[in-house]
Amino acid sequence: MEYNPMLEGLLKQYWGFNSFRPLQREIIVSVIRGDDTLALLPTGGGKSLCYQLPAMAKEGVCIVFSPLIALMKDQVDNLNKRGIPALALHSGLDRKEIETELQNTLYGKYKLVYLSPERAATKVFRSYLKNFNVSFFVVDEAHCISQWGHQFRPEYLQIGELRQILPNTNFIAVTATATIQVKKDIIKYLSFKPGKYNEFSKSFVRDNLSYLVLRESNKLKRLIKILGKLKGTGIIYANTRRQCENISQFLVENQISAAFYHGGLSNEIRSKIQNDWISNRTRIVVCTNAFGMGIDKPDVRVVIHYEMPQGPEAYYQEAGRTGRDGLAAYCILLTEPEPDKNLWTSIPTIDQLEHTLKALYNHHEIAFTAGKGETCSLELMSFAANFNIPPRTLINSLELLHTLGYLKLNQSVFQLPKIKFVVKQEELYRYQVQHQVQDQFIKLLLRSYGGLFDHYTTL
Repeated sequence: MEYNPMLEGLLKQYWGFNSFRPLQREIIVSVIRGDDTLALLPTGGGKSLCYQLPAMAKEGVCIVFSPLIALMKDQVDNLNKRGIPALALHSGLDRKEIETELQNTLYGKYKLVYLSPERAATKVFRSYLKNFNVSFFVVDEAHCISQWGHQFRPEYLQIGELRQILPNTNFIAVTATATIQVKKDIIKYLSFKPGKYNEFSKSFVRDNLSYLVLRESNKLKRLIKILGKLKGTGIIYANTRRQCENISQFLVENQISAAFYHGGLSNEIRSKIQNDWISNRTRIVVCTNAFGMGIDKPDVRVVIHYEMPQGPEAYYQEAGRTGRDGLAAYCILLTEPEPDKNLWTSIPTIDQLEHTLKALYNHHEIAFTAGKGETCSLELMSFAANFNIPPRTLINSLELLHTLGYLKLNQSVFQLPKIKFVVKQEELYRYQVQHQVQDQFIKLLLRSYGGLFDHYTTL
């Protein structure tokens, strides 16, 4: 690998470090050289630097695709503090402001521009992109291509189309989730050429983290005990907005500094909560899973899952937001005292996979191990009911059987019902006041799901 002292100079000038972490330099050189690059680094492993530094080393503007407004704002704020001109194009800006900032980007005002995949799919952005001097593209939190692209954010699968506009511009995809299927999806949908891209992967073992599973009937009481023993800031993850609000209120009532965070809050309130937590004015944030992604707070001492996360990848992402400073930290999962061993879990076991596969053969009246090349339709809900398989477990089982090569799914299998509010919160509130019946349904949606004003959410 060629040595370039300029890289250490930029590292010292803008980030104050004298040396790179393992693999950072190799990744940066790959990006500067113009190669497509896949960087798999553990949470807290310095992924952002792997594209922010080469953005300063190369001419032009670096375009970064990011999944969340809070993540964009946090990254841009940190870059601006370091004297690096950066911009986030998000829904908080009106049409005129976006047009102005696109013009500013065209004239070279910024070195990094963050935006969502949905923004990148618009005709306005693509018309400007033709004339931008783009140094390279970045897909931050690239696991979202696989995790969200097949479900409620299909624009993630369209990012690779930008090669048609700028065919000589390389991509770097960075993530901390590295399953085989995630890597396959990243490579496929970003159009990496087989054998002609560089992949870098660092061990995901973090010795400073302690993982605990606590079986507890009174979870709220257990939270008070945990937070009484452990010092420092933390995150508590819950699955619904109402749960976030209730837990936060309970902590405050017990003299623990806390705030709740979810997609039902305005951008201004979410920014204030995030900033208060980062600056240690608030100790605990109780939130849905959107909070914390990409936020650079090194001194988080505890992450608590009040309920079971969606799966192993989600748990790793969320638990990994603690202990980034290398000091001792705790990842705690609260679960029921005596779980039903016969209950289907969201992560299918081998027995459950076999049961699902045999049920498919029986349902379509095909002899076991036969049927290669045949195409069959499947109505998920009736199939799940007929064979006594919870729908979520059925979907996870089908996805895993697809990954293992036992069957091939048409993408429509993953298209569950989706919803997004296209009006502003003030307009929706006025509607709720005038329509009492619909008001109850809207409140139920807002309390049950996050991000309904930001993107399409699967029901």
